[in-house]
Formats: sequence, C-alpha cells, structure tokens
Amino acid sequence: MDIKVKVRGIYSTGLIKYLLEKGYKVTQLSRKQQRRFGIKSKEEPDIIINDTPDRLGIIVKGEKRKVLRLLADFKEDFWDSIFLVSIKGVITKGKLIEKKENEALIETDYGVGVLPINEVEGEEMFVQIVEEEPLRFTTRIRLEGKYVIIIKGGFHNISNKIPQERQLELEKVLQEKAKPGFGIYFKPSSAKAKIEDIKKEIDALYEKFEKKEFEEKIVARVYFGYHSKRLIEEYRNKVIPTIRKHLEYRTSKTFNIIVDLAEKILEKDPNLRELVEETILEVNAEKIKERGTVIRMHLKPWNKSHQKIEAVKDIKIVENKFVLETIRPIKPGGTYDQLNLPIEPGDYAVCKYKEGEFYYEVYYYSKDGNLKFKYININTPIEIFGTRIRYFDLEIDVIEREGMKMVVESEKFEELFRKGIISSKLYNFIKELVEKL
Repeated sequence: MDIKVKVRGIYSTGLIKYLLEKGYKVTQLSRKQQRRFGIKSKEEPDIIINDTPDRLGIIVKGEKRKVLRLLADFKEDFWDSIFLVSIKGVITKGKLIEKKENEALIETDYGVGVLPINEVEGEEMFVQIVEEEPLRFTTRIRLEGKYVIIIKGGFHNISNKIPQERQLELEKVLQEKAKPGFGIYFKPSSAKAKIEDIKKEIDALYEKFEKKEFEEKIVARVYFGYHSKRLIEEYRNKVIPTIRKHLEYRTSKTFNIIVDLAEKILEKDPNLRELVEETILEVNAEKIKERGTVIRMHLKPWNKSHQKIEAVKDIKIVENKFVLETIRPIKPGGTYDQLNLPIEPGDYAVCKYKEGEFYYEVYYYSKDGNLKFKYININTPIEIFGTRIRYFDLEIDVIEREGMKMVVESEKFEELFRKGIISSKLYNFIKELVEKL
C-alpha cells in the first residue's frame, strides 16, 4: 500500500527516519527536514502527523484504512504506547431501524446510534458520526479541505481571522460558487491561498457530494511509552546527534535550551555523549532535590486524569535512570479501597518509582511506622523528567497484605486491549508481569 505521510513537531526527525525505513513515503517536509533528508516532495499526504498540544504524544489524521495500517506498525514497534482512535467525523452508510418521536435508530458498521428525526433521508443514507459514546449521527455532512469546509444544510461563513480586505475577495468566490442546500466556511488558511486553488477545492468537494465519494477519515492520538521514545531517539540519532531523553526534555521549558546546547556539543565531539547525558541527569536530580516535591501525573486512557504533589524522600541515579522515593500523608476517614481497612489519623504512604518500569510500589504505614499493606500500580513505563512523574494507568493492580496477594480491576484492563488502546505485546507483557509480581 502506497502511503504518503506529512510529519511535524518534536517527534518528526525520528519518525521520518522510521517511516522511510518501513517503506512509507514522506512528503511536504519542513525546510529543516528537507536539508536533513534531501527529500523535496510536495505531494498531498494521505496521513498528517502533528504533536498533541501538550507535546506528550502525536495526533494522526487521515483515511481510515491507511491510518490503521500505520497504527498496526506502531503497535508492533512502539508497543508500550497508548493508542486512542476517534471515529468522530467518520462518514459511513446507515440503515434506518426504527423511528421514534424525536429521533431514529440507525445501524452502521460502527454500531447502532441515533439520528434526529428531521434528518432522516430514507431507509438508507450516509451519516456522519458526531458523538462516539453513545453513538450519535447527522446527515448534515461536513467535508473539509485545505482551505474550506462545505456543510450540507449549513450556512456560509468566513473566519474572522482573515483580514477584511481578503474577506471581500472571498465573498466574491462565495457568490460564484454557492449552491442551494450547502454552506461554505472559509478557513484561516484561505487567507493567503490562491483564489484559483480555493475554487478548485470547492469544486472537488462538491463533486464528492454528488458522487457520494466519502472517505472514512479517522483521528488517532498516540502517547509514546518510555521505551518507544528511546527507539524514536535511536532513529533520530541516525540522522543527527541525539541525547537520551531528548523527547522528554523537549516538553520542558527549563531543559529545552539545554538539549540544543548538549546536542551541539555531540556534533563536535561524539565521545562526550556519556558525560553530557550524565551531567543533564545530575542537573535534573539537583533540581528535584532543591524543589523538594514532584508532580505525579496519573493519566487515564479514557477517564479523567489527575495530578498529585508528593514530597521527595530520596532520589538516586542508577544505570542512567532515576530511582525516586516520595512520601505523602493520607487523609483520615473512610476505608482503603478493596480492603475495608479504616484510614486512621497519621497514616502515610511511601511511593517507590523506577524510571522505565511498568509499575510502582506504594507502602501504606500507620503513624507508628507499621506496614499496613503494599499496593503495586501497573502502568505504562514510568517517565521522570523536570519535576514530574508521568505514566498511563493500565487499570490493573496488585495488593499485598499479610502474605496474601490480590489482583484488582482486571476487567478494565481487558477492555483496554479489546478496544485497541493497548497493543497485544503490552497486553501479554502485563499479564506475565502480574503473574510474576
């Protein structure tokens, strides 16, 4: 399958090298990437990859079949990552099952959902997914191009980010190209586009409506795991000198400049790699000690995530990885989940984190220092950078108390696998890990 990919963001150099070695084509490279790879293709991409807003992962957009092919390769090679696929916006065939007072039940390849009764167009029709859980559809289909969006049954509009003088030019285009039953929205990107290019795009989108040639496009978010980031850095290092943990440091304002300096040093003398990487880790460790606290980012693949501030008890560097201990008080009242043990005044927890591990341990003590139980949280590999601890919780844990072990929340873990949020490799790895623990 011939797949052309456009890549932007902090992961771009490593991913472009990876994609080229996997047989993908890359297109529309930035000037910097053109110089690095010697590729000047301007072909339209099938898939576009950008950073997530927090730069902790990537957003993959494109035709469903091709995006799923790419994700299959990602799951094989970047197996410790989290994969969140959204079908919102997908256009698919729907079949009317039942009419109700205000809505109709529609059956699609993605399941049964509801459609406003006033949008029903017959026994069979094309629908667009507007909500995923529960499934909701519309027949007011939106087709998006580079410069415009055409909406069936919609209104005409021009982005207010476009200068007034340019808006007047686009209004003339609108007068020429408007069709009954369709609305045209001019995106900010149309501000500097050639008028002829905009007109061609409008005609092409109308043609898709007329021929009902609707591509099923999906959006996926990929949050690379600790070990996947090291692999991406290895690919990047084939192109340009790259320090270990480059990708984590790029998300930190404090370390961003340090990365540039460190990699310039490596360009001049590659033999200094070990010294440079060790020094940055030591600087990071000192920063954590000085601050005295870290922020634990307990991320959930589909539920609300949360952050906790924890006091630093100890931090070490072992084999170029952080080993961190924190301590936090437990608010009295109520009971500990799963154990029916009362939470008493003075209870506290000591957490032990090892960078790159798929779990961390929490030891719960009474005010007298007696161990009540040990809780093992299973997660994607621990990342420690700046003053943050980050991981995705995998909805399965182990509790140890008085020589007994108990596995909890395993059904939610199974659902992560069934929904494709984790790879089969990660699923099997965690199953074996839980058995060993």
